[in-house]
Amino acid sequence: MSGGHGNGVVPTLTGTALVDAVPELADIATVTAQQMAQKASCALTFRDIWLLARRIRELRAQGMEGVIVTQGTDAIEETSFLLDCLLEVDMPVVVTGAMRNPALPGADGPANLLAAARVASRRQSARFGVLVVFDSQIHAARHVLKRDSVRAGAFVSPLSGPVGRVVEDRVVLFAAPPEMKRPVLDQPPTADIRMHVATFGERKGPVSRLCEPGCDGLVLAGMGGGHVCPDLRDEISAAARRIPVVLASRISGGQVMRKTYGYPGGEIDLGRLGVVSAGWLDPLKARILLGCLVTAGAGRENLRAMFRQFDGG
Repeated sequence: MSGGHGNGVVPTLTGTALVDAVPELADIATVTAQQMAQKASCALTFRDIWLLARRIRELRAQGMEGVIVTQGTDAIEETSFLLDCLLEVDMPVVVTGAMRNPALPGADGPANLLAAARVASRRQSARFGVLVVFDSQIHAARHVLKRDSVRAGAFVSPLSGPVGRVVEDRVVLFAAPPEMKRPVLDQPPTADIRMHVATFGERKGPVSRLCEPGCDGLVLAGMGGGHVCPDLRDEISAAARRIPVVLASRISGGQVMRKTYGYPGGEIDLGRLGVVSAGWLDPLKARILLGCLVTAGAGRENLRAMFRQFDGG
């Protein structure tokens, strides 16, 4: 983004301009820039990221040793996880961006790009899946969340913590996340996955309206450990008979329970209705994975198995 002066910043900087603005990159690696798109991250599509994943595989086949993806921060917690679902390459893939645009004092883009290059130049980084680097911290894409709309240190991994950090010119890596089974997709995810966020005092109707013809799957962002208003259970039951329904927690900082609460609308009740637990995946990432699985034609048992890896087996 660039511009400002009262009119707001817009996507104008090219990848080459970003690289040229950080000459210190040449001390780390030979860096070349390729432009895949130039748009705000809220305008990115599943097809954009699928094409990006395909291009990354091509670059690896050509001998590239690491890739840095720069994009706007609004969608990074989703796009980085989608990349993680689509990619299985033996080289580092690092996503970064900037919380402060170049028109602001203390713009963080150059520092983040330099830190991302250090991480991408470490072969060991490939063991961690797709990574997100911000504010000198290294996060696994499957854990990272954006928790602040303006702060430079907006990205956190509340369940696992960062998997590493950049200190001076050194990359310090901690424990890698468990290996993740990935859906196999030969086309961009096209499934229409909708989401309902459970809220206090709900009335009947919202799930039925969401699951009208054309809906291919539903993610429930449940309260607490995975609970919804009892008045919605019949709608959820009807939906689960027709399409896959996945239950996550709207808290995005815990895990869906399995066998604690037995009241109507609790996680035990929803499980009996055929709802699949997302485990510790937050609702946004659950939507990404469900979309990939439905597009890939995954059956009910395969779908359950893929989500079970985020629920402790």
